[in-house]
Amino acid sequence: MRYAFIACDHGLGHLRRTLLRASQAASANDQVSVLCSADSLNRLRFCVDIDKRINILELNTKTTVANLSGSINDSVKWLGNLPELSDYDIIISDNLLEVLTIYPKAIIHAQFFWHRVLRDINNEYYELCEYVLASCKPTVYGCPIFSMPHVRSVENFVPLDLPALNPSRNYGSRRLTRSGKILVSGGSTSAYTAFLSSFVEDIMVYKPDLARSLVVDKQIYEQLIEHISAKELIIADYSQNMYSQIEIAFCRPGLGTVSDLREAGALIAPVCICDNLEMAFNRDVLNSMQGRRVVTYVKKMGMLEICKKYCII
Repeated sequence: MRYAFIACDHGLGHLRRTLLRASQAASANDQVSVLCSADSLNRLRFCVDIDKRINILELNTKTTVANLSGSINDSVKWLGNLPELSDYDIIISDNLLEVLTIYPKAIIHAQFFWHRVLRDINNEYYELCEYVLASCKPTVYGCPIFSMPHVRSVENFVPLDLPALNPSRNYGSRRLTRSGKILVSGGSTSAYTAFLSSFVEDIMVYKPDLARSLVVDKQIYEQLIEHISAKELIIADYSQNMYSQIEIAFCRPGLGTVSDLREAGALIAPVCICDNLEMAFNRDVLNSMQGRRVVTYVKKMGMLEICKKYCII
């Protein structure tokens, strides 16, 4: 069998999940290709071992909120960059439903659909997505817990779980100690970077001895580089070794980060500051899965209080 996996290039979580599924599909008798952004792949190599059995083909989908909110041409222009895929037996695409206009038998892998979570979506793009869902009736793979209701309600939805996201497993129970690290991560979203940078700065001002315990993403570090204590911050590399040292994480609750933190037994404190339906849904699922061990807040002072509660500051 020949498999082609298409990865959305919005952030790194989509590509990480695609590479995981592609590695599971690879075998001695199967040929597996992943179509993805070269830039995203290079950034991911620092924390993920790329399966050598996977053939990498470059593809930039240019998936941004601006493009999806712009003209229909901006939303689907990337389809013109697709190589010929008719020789592949199975095509599995990230949550880019427009691929069904070219390959109506493609399988979709999604936790959410873009046209259902963006409030300012282009109307033509919205209608196109609804049309291909109704006419193609695609098989849709997704996590049974974190897939949003509009995905789970698709006629041919197939649940594919990630072990760390199984609520029946005893994650998030590691005892908190003063020797552990605090992860502060907002991904590539500028609003999160600004908010969480201010939070980190507050910690450095009110509790400067805690700076050595802070692990922050590169965007936050660069925003604080001129701060007198910023050099003490650890830049997150998102490796297994890093996750094993994290005791509490203040983070944008993307599925990839949540899965890794759950696997490591860390306390997850999801930060949801934007009008983002996907993040709000993930936050609520986390709360229902882990109850009091997951805390939700929007205000910085609330975050500081949580640190105090768990004897971190």
